[in-house]
Amino acid sequence: MEERQIDIEALVQDDLNFNKGCAEGEKMIDYSLEHFGCGRSVVLDKNNRIIAGNKTAASAIKAGIKKVRVVEVTGDKLVAVKRTDVDLDTKQGREFALADNITANVNFNIDMEKVKEAMERVEMHPEIWNVEVPQSNTDGPDRFGGDKNTTVQVESFKFGVYDIVLSKAESEELQRRAKAYGKEHGKMDGFINTLLDEYYERRDQ
Repeated sequence: MEERQIDIEALVQDDLNFNKGCAEGEKMIDYSLEHFGCGRSVVLDKNNRIIAGNKTAASAIKAGIKKVRVVEVTGDKLVAVKRTDVDLDTKQGREFALADNITANVNFNIDMEKVKEAMERVEMHPEIWNVEVPQSNTDGPDRFGGDKNTTVQVESFKFGVYDIVLSKAESEELQRRAKAYGKEHGKMDGFINTLLDEYYERRDQ
């Protein structure tokens, strides 16, 4: 494997990054880099465009990291980043592992508009990855308030085995309520049950 070093500013962010991220996730990545340094690598294409790790690269620049060690491969070898200063079974090692998993989960916020734009550029099938791209609503009126020939922006996400489709306004309201619930109760346990109770109450009216 050929290895070289380049300036971090030479990395090119993906203009169709499918992950919008979120403020909380960004803070977590910033905190992790500040306290543990770099761990997980980013993935580049042959033109130094970032395939995976756009958010990490952006936070690394904020953390003052200047250089990138680039290992050039063709996909037939697994590249491992070995932290010689970290022992997994220590406080630092275990918190590092937890931070890696949690930040990836919290900061994932799929951008359906970017997915649809990518589908216009190249032939791709997001359904293989359990990503259902919602179509614009032109059959109204319905619960989104759409009239015929009116396009309503909608978002889709997975809840267990169900595909949930919400209007943008409904999605923003759901996020607002979830944040308020977590702040009030100090945890998210019970939030879904609250939504389900409301649903059944409306259905039975």
